[in-house]
Amino acid sequence: ATILPSSSDKEAMENGSSDNDKAAAARACFYAHDYAGARQQLQSIASADAKQKHNLALADFYASGCESPEQLLQLLEGLKQADGDGDAVVDSSLAQYNAAVLYFQLEQYGRCRALLEQMFLHIEPVDEFLAFRVCFLLLEVCLLQRDAALGLQVLAYLERSYNSLTSADKAAAGATANGAESGAGAASGSADAGSKGSGAPSEWPNKRSSRPSPVMITPAEVQLLLHLFKARVHMLVGARSVAKREISAALANSPQDPRALFLKAQLELSRGHARKAIKVLNSCGRQGGDPNLAALYFNNLGCVHTALKRHHAAAFYFQRAQHENHAICGPHGGGAERLAGGS
Repeated sequence: ATILPSSSDKEAMENGSSDNDKAAAARACFYAHDYAGARQQLQSIASADAKQKHNLALADFYASGCESPEQLLQLLEGLKQADGDGDAVVDSSLAQYNAAVLYFQLEQYGRCRALLEQMFLHIEPVDEFLAFRVCFLLLEVCLLQRDAALGLQVLAYLERSYNSLTSADKAAAGATANGAESGAGAASGSADAGSKGSGAPSEWPNKRSSRPSPVMITPAEVQLLLHLFKARVHMLVGARSVAKREISAALANSPQDPRALFLKAQLELSRGHARKAIKVLNSCGRQGGDPNLAALYFNNLGCVHTALKRHHAAAFYFQRAQHENHAICGPHGGGAERLAGGS
C-alpha cells in the first residue's frame, strides 16, 4: 500500500505549505514502514477530503497489522461513492483498485474481477500508471479463472498504451544513438539521477498529466511484465511457441528474473522435459534477495517430481515449501498483491 502524493501547487497556495509538508512526511513514514508515524502526521492535517481519508485508512490498516480487511473495504466502498471534482475521480479509482486488491487477498476473485472489469471498461480517465496496475491484477484474475479471451483483450490494451506512452522515447533513442547502444539505465542515470526507478513522467514522454501519479511504475517494469503475462496467457491456450518467444524476450531483458525462469521451467515440463525443468529451477533456486524465493523454488520442484510420479520426493519438496512459507508469512500465509495508493 502506498500514500497518495501531496497536493498540487495550486492546492498548496490555497491550503498552505504546512499540510503538504505533513503529507510528504506521512508518505515518507509510510514507505519506511513507520505506519504509526504516518498516521500521526495524517491526523495533524487540517483538511479532511477524500484523499486524506483514503491515506488515513491505509495507515490505520497497516498500523493495526492488517487485521480488519473487511473494515477497510467498507471505508473504501464509501470513498468510491463520493462525488466531487477531477481529484475525487482519481481517488475513487484508487479506492476501487485497493478494494480489488483486498478481495484478491481474501480470495474473493469474483468480486475482485467485477471491480476490475468495471474499471477496465472506463479506464481512459484513470491515470496511466494506475491503469497498468489495474490491468496486471485483472490478468492475474483471468489466469486464475482460466479466461484467456479477456486476458488477450487486456494484453492488447496494455501493448497499445505502452507503445503510446514510450513512442517518443524510441524516436529519441534512434536519433541520438550514433550507431552505439545506449541502455535505458545510462539515459536515466544522467538526466534523472534523482528519480531513478521512480516511474517519473520524464521516463514516459507522452504521459497525459505532469501531476504526481497515485502509483509509480517504470517502462522497464511494464515491458517485463508484458512479456511474462503474454507467456502465461499463451501457455494457457496451448500456444507454446509464442510463450517460449515471450519468455526468451523477458530473459533477454532480465536474465536472472526468477518469474521468467519459473515460467521457463513450467514450459519445459509441459513439453515433457522434466529434467530440463529441474535444471532451470536449480539455476534460480539459490538466488539471494527475495525471501519468498525458497518457498516458490521447493513448490515448483514438488510439481516437477509429481509429474515424474516420484511422489515421496514431491511430498518432501512440498513440505519444505510449506516450511519456508510459514517462516515468511506465518501459518495462514499472505497475499501476493499489496494495496496501492502512491507507488
